[in-house]
Amino acid sequence: MQIQELSSHQKITQHLIQQRALSTKDGFEDSDCKYRSALGHKCAVGCLIPDEEYLPEMEGKIVARLDKEFPTLLPKDISVEALEKWQRYHDFRLLLLDGRSFCYARWVESGDEGHHPDVVAKVIAAEHGIH
Repeated sequence: MQIQELSSHQKITQHLIQQRALSTKDGFEDSDCKYRSALGHKCAVGCLIPDEEYLPEMEGKIVARLDKEFPTLLPKDISVEALEKWQRYHDFRLLLLDGRSFCYARWVESGDEGHHPDVVAKVIAAEHGIH
């Protein structure tokens, strides 16, 4: 039996569900989000960065800039645009053109199933043709 490796999209979804905590400076919603926090948490994109390749100077950079400065860092099975949506969902709020919005902190803090990572995964997958 062959074990199929998870896609980056699936890894992000599973990571956010299992961690169920924000990756911020101090663990609170109103703090700056981090790819890696002092508490050991990783954000949606941070979970895709191998530990041995992580550098503190990556902090504060949006995904597109991170991809430009470290072109071999991020996996290529998911677009920068899809990663940016995951980043917005984790860091603040993912707002779609149709008016829907999703917020990871809302799910973490209140359990609001409308903001569950599985829901967001389906939305991002549909928008980016991810299977």
